[in-house]
Amino acid sequence: MYKVSILKNADWFAPGTVIYDHAYGVHEPVKICLVCFLIEGQGRKIMVDTGMDGIDQTYTEEHKDQFDHLSPSKDTNALLKEVGTSCEEIDTVLLTHLHFDHYWNVEQFPHANFIVNRKEWFHVLDPQNLPINPVKAFPREPLAYLAGEAFGRLTLIDDEYEVCPGISMHWVGGHSPGGMVVKVVTNEGPVIIVGDAFYLYEQIENNIPIGYCTDYREVLAGYEWLRKQNATLLPAHDYSLFQKHPSLTIG
Repeated sequence: MYKVSILKNADWFAPGTVIYDHAYGVHEPVKICLVCFLIEGQGRKIMVDTGMDGIDQTYTEEHKDQFDHLSPSKDTNALLKEVGTSCEEIDTVLLTHLHFDHYWNVEQFPHANFIVNRKEWFHVLDPQNLPINPVKAFPREPLAYLAGEAFGRLTLIDDEYEVCPGISMHWVGGHSPGGMVVKVVTNEGPVIIVGDAFYLYEQIENNIPIGYCTDYREVLAGYEWLRKQNATLLPAHDYSLFQKHPSLTIG
């Protein structure tokens, strides 16, 4: 059995058209948070996504005037120390997908093995896809680290992958071509860390497509698959996460 810890890096916001399909008419920014996850048990310490440091440094005075929820952010290593570990002690990092807020900190895990979907890897690194994966939104330095110094610790996977007994990765696509979710066995039942398969619980509950995706059919099929798993679902950007799990741990 494993324990999952919720690590909140920061308060954040995103354009409404990123969060909701445009047909839902949400254009104003939506308040979201930025979360990554730690899995512990059976001698393993595994991160799901890397967290993103220094987000509060990107808040402008205009942002602070517009949003009343912006508080100081926390770096991932500080969050890990709060739960008794550190980036150096992480043995594996599971990357649900290669969007900047999910892989930003890869260089902070010097001993970790990295696992990412093969389709996702080649989609982002193919120069022909530069117009839809611009450097500004897909920073190359962390990717260069994975393709360089950490290359011997990188594993590319396909649709289903057992990380170790009780932890597996499953392709759902939708938000990105190789988007994965992570299923974990805990003493409170199965938990699925969904990456960005959906941003907000209301999306999967009401079948509302997310705004930023590469395939709407995959998004909705992913919702259907997730609902059938009878699992605790943990998204990375919904404040309801803290109401549902005030202890910040499952298992």
